[in-house]
Amino acid sequence: MCFFWSGGVQLFAGLTDSISWGLMLLTWVQIFLCALITSYIVYWVAKKGFHKAVVVCLALYYAFWPMIGHYNMSLVKDTPFGYFLALTAIVFYELITADKWLHRPANLLLFVVSFAGTMAVRNNGFYIILVLLLLALIFVDKKSKLLVSAALVGCVLLNRDLSYGNLAQEKLGIPIQQAAYTLVKSEDVSPEDIEVLECLFPVERWKESYSPMAVDTIKWSDDFNRYWLNDHEELFLKTWMHMARGHGKEYITAWLYQTYGVWCTTLTANNSSQSVFGPDPDYMYALPKTGRREQASYIPILPNAVSAAVRKLFGYVNFFGAGHCLWLTVICGLMAVSLKDKGGIAILLPVLGVTGTLFLSTPLSTAFRYSFCYVIILPIMLCILNTCFHKEGTA
Repeated sequence: MCFFWSGGVQLFAGLTDSISWGLMLLTWVQIFLCALITSYIVYWVAKKGFHKAVVVCLALYYAFWPMIGHYNMSLVKDTPFGYFLALTAIVFYELITADKWLHRPANLLLFVVSFAGTMAVRNNGFYIILVLLLLALIFVDKKSKLLVSAALVGCVLLNRDLSYGNLAQEKLGIPIQQAAYTLVKSEDVSPEDIEVLECLFPVERWKESYSPMAVDTIKWSDDFNRYWLNDHEELFLKTWMHMARGHGKEYITAWLYQTYGVWCTTLTANNSSQSVFGPDPDYMYALPKTGRREQASYIPILPNAVSAAVRKLFGYVNFFGAGHCLWLTVICGLMAVSLKDKGGIAILLPVLGVTGTLFLSTPLSTAFRYSFCYVIILPIMLCILNTCFHKEGTA
């Protein structure tokens, strides 16, 4: 399990002298945070004047939908990211549609909390917030422009990844995969390019570690020189662009493999033993043996019987994959564009920004957790889109 609040785990474990109690207390902190944000979302929808039945259904959805409950108690950073992004979508909607909305202190506080939270939890949050702030500058009033400009400068100055220390590999997942696939499939790679790539990872290891749907098998290998990449990012990108000449097919294919889970509409997309173009027996889809599993062996897990029951329960509610969420959102966005409703467009942009960043760099093709934010924002999106249609006199 990937812990976002590792410091929180250590704090509570130190206070209780037990990793079990530490994890339990931190889980309750996260559940409280999720409940607090969902309560505000329901309150905001009610304040917008929606029918009581809609508000009740929304509350029941957030309270009892098994997938939401599953993520609320999973200490992965995608959970708080999804909730902070939902707040960001609401804030951005109000910035675009409500005149002088940012002038109230409570709204300004919500603006800071939502944008800072989104940016702090995941690397791609910074780029999403950066784009949203630039767009907001176009639509807000003069006083709000000053506040948004200050936030924009603050984001640029204070941006830092709290989890990985700004490792360049986190944003270069797709280029790394394209370089690896080219080495696997083509023998026509110049000695100069190979020399640069060998500084990062031995050529044979590039080929052995390549997995079509998981760049993690390369970038988290023990002998992957991530610190060299940090210091020579421009050189790597120059080599990557040079390799693209004459290897367009390899680059496109590698991109399709790596982003497959983001855009495909196959319900069984989580089965990574099947590649986008059919079975691919030449590659193993297991993560490299870095010792992480052994290091995490002290973490208590549910008994097998209970664990199997939980997996069965959550398996039955996995009706949509990331691709379904994406295309449903795109269709809703096209409807909002056809109605020329900037509010309907504004509520969609943050979550589409997540998919946009995944298209540029996604670590694991078929991990739905990167798209969990859709589960939180989808009901809000449908409510706002319904409002767009009612403005046109169409239910």
